[in-house]
Amino acid sequence: MQKFNLNQYKTSNPYFTLFDVYFRDINANKETLLKEMGIAPSSYRKCRRGELHISEKIIEQISLYFHLKSCSEEIINELNDLTNNIYYDMYYKIEDSLEYYNSRLQTLKEEHYIIFPIIDILILFLKMNSTTDSNIVRNNNAELFEHVKKYNKFYEFGLTDLYEIICLFYDDDIPGNLWIKNYNNACAYHVLASRSHRNKRYIESLFFGNKAKEFLNEDGNIKRLLYINNITMSNLIYVGNFEACYDLSFKQLLVLRSIALNDPFMIRSARKFKTISMLALKYYNDIIEEYKLSTSLTVIEAICVMVSHYVIALNTNDYSQYNNLYNDIINSNFSKDDVLLIMSLNDYLSTKGKVSLNLAGLKNYEIIIHLEQIIKNIEIH
Repeated sequence: MQKFNLNQYKTSNPYFTLFDVYFRDINANKETLLKEMGIAPSSYRKCRRGELHISEKIIEQISLYFHLKSCSEEIINELNDLTNNIYYDMYYKIEDSLEYYNSRLQTLKEEHYIIFPIIDILILFLKMNSTTDSNIVRNNNAELFEHVKKYNKFYEFGLTDLYEIICLFYDDDIPGNLWIKNYNNACAYHVLASRSHRNKRYIESLFFGNKAKEFLNEDGNIKRLLYINNITMSNLIYVGNFEACYDLSFKQLLVLRSIALNDPFMIRSARKFKTISMLALKYYNDIIEEYKLSTSLTVIEAICVMVSHYVIALNTNDYSQYNNLYNDIINSNFSKDDVLLIMSLNDYLSTKGKVSLNLAGLKNYEIIIHLEQIIKNIEIH
């Protein structure tokens, strides 16, 4: 797993890189400002090249001018531990210390330490690993990310990989060279798999997901592996590999149960992909058996169970169970829009396809196109 070493930031060298950007960022003439601080521009350049041994004094003078605090060895050591601990916990999806991390980083940020760009990328890394929708996270932190990007050369001293992960997540358009680069961590491939999926490049997303799994399996990172599986199952639905999706979703649910991971979102997702795959594979009896004791169904599950009961009814010419199920669903706690969907499906099935199928209300569900196609492929005529 990735490890970070911030010892280089105990020296003055990286801060010349930082202040080169800082001067540009405030749209100031560097030489004029240096003279105003009592620093000869030639001395600044020589210190930057390591030709003078007064670098620490110059960096301290500039820091004081901009009201930035110099970092003691103790602060650097703390940031080193924070960086590694945050990366470890977010990598393994451990959230026990999340509140502390956010609080401590905010405190350090308010102290205006000279090492502020590192504090900012840690804040961005925490946010990108939250459960908030990734588009919302990107939009809400666009300004901070643009600020962080200005100091990209400052992260070359041990933080390049973390900065790359941040860029892959927050950049509106990932440069082409970053799509084809070989990474040495699962987080980068996880981000690429997610963004490929959002861009509807499902084969590409499967490739990145498999690259991430190589690292995750080696590190024994079960929890993040389960999140990657979630993307994989959706990709498999989109490419029409229902057998593989069914197999993976079946195993996913077993693992979630075996490690007692009571994550409602993960469980719902695995059930959704499993049920849709079963419908596509025409495992009608299995779907009915799976949900016969369920007291509550999602709208997707309800649709799959309805279709399964209808196909069985076609073969037996007994529609009593289907009609009872339909009435139960209509009178359940589904929203008005969901009930309209169910009614549209019932009209389509009961008229043997003479009425058009309208599942437009499922536009918020990523699998709408395939679910509708699966239903239309069922022989109801």
